[in-house]
Amino acid sequence: VQAVPDGAALLLALANPGACHYTNVDLVLADMRMPICSGLDALEAMRAAGITVPFLFLTAFAAARMRERAAQLDALVIEKPVAMHELARNIASRLAQSPTPRRASKR
Repeated sequence: VQAVPDGAALLLALANPGACHYTNVDLVLADMRMPICSGLDALEAMRAAGITVPFLFLTAFAAARMRERAAQLDALVIEKPVAMHELARNIASRLAQSPTPRRASKR
């Protein structure tokens, strides 16, 4: 698990995987609302850079427009509160769709 404080730090970590403790990123779990750079902005920047890591939003704020944009970018939105078994099921499902670890870099 690699934790970052905000969306900008997420982008920096994914753009420079050697700077992270872990170089392979299997999945990103983020909030829609984060300081400096929102989760949706970070996801859009990742996809524009060719970073295809599976992405899950865990958020209490999920407007229809944001859900639609996340889906267009191949991300799943899970609303809080969520039961741990439900979160685990969604994570497992996304990982199963991506059977090999994906490097957090351009493909």
